[in-house]
Amino acid sequence: SKRRQRRSRCARTSWRVKTVEEYEKSESKKVQTPKKYFKFSSLLDMVGIVQFKANLSAEALKQEQERRHCFHQFLQGVLQINSEDRWTPKQAMQHTFVNPEVPFDPNWRPPLD
Repeated sequence: SKRRQRRSRCARTSWRVKTVEEYEKSESKKVQTPKKYFKFSSLLDMVGIVQFKANLSAEALKQEQERRHCFHQFLQGVLQINSEDRWTPKQAMQHTFVNPEVPFDPNWRPPLD
């Protein structure tokens, strides 16, 4: 009997998020449609949505486009969901976005740790 009591005290509780349907049924109310604050659906859209300054020279425009491409590349590397594909902090520190001494390479891959 002591053994059973000990087991029941050690029982694990598990939780999960309710589906929208389960929530609506248990709370007796409809879930409101969330507001959409941003008009982008990808990192590339997010980086590209900001307008370029109107008075940029051709060279400055080219530099800004490269800077944005660099930023996008960096975000893609550090925000990967799969931990195998995600850059480590050491790898991220070697990217042009963080280390401007390294020239930008559109095909850059981080070195193995």
